[in-house]
Amino acid sequence: MNIDEFAPPRSRLPLLVTLVVLVVAALIWGATLLRPAATPAARASASASPTATSSGSGLPFVSPDERFSGRWEIVEHRWTDSGLEVEITVAADRGPVNYSFVAFNNAGVDPTESVAGSEQPQFSGEPIPSGQKESGWLFFPIERGPTTIILATSGGNQMSALPVTG
Repeated sequence: MNIDEFAPPRSRLPLLVTLVVLVVAALIWGATLLRPAATPAARASASASPTATSSGSGLPFVSPDERFSGRWEIVEHRWTDSGLEVEITVAADRGPVNYSFVAFNNAGVDPTESVAGSEQPQFSGEPIPSGQKESGWLFFPIERGPTTIILATSGGNQMSALPVTG
């Protein structure tokens, strides 16, 4: 007599789990082989995002709710003794774009709200309709240094940011 004769029978669970994993892997592999290959046009449209449709100059942006999009750029900036003057252009690809601006000195964390710039033209504050753009000067009473200007919705939700050298 052998002691192994009194041992409980071996579990078939590991064998069963292995078989299930192999069958699932075979099904996945088979499904990828049978799926039609995507054409280049289908791949391009599948990867397109609201920002990919932007054309023209400037950094693309999309609102947090993806209802409007466009491009924006800092055309010119000047440091003065009391802060930063910037000329910004915002173009609406899908509008109307409601906007606001805020700046952060990169050495700090406190936001600085924009005010009307001393140069002309100034931003109207009105929504920018689809296909239209607006340029204007803003002033940020901020300490000179590397700064980030944020384009936000009129409610203050960030859409994009651009750096300004100090």
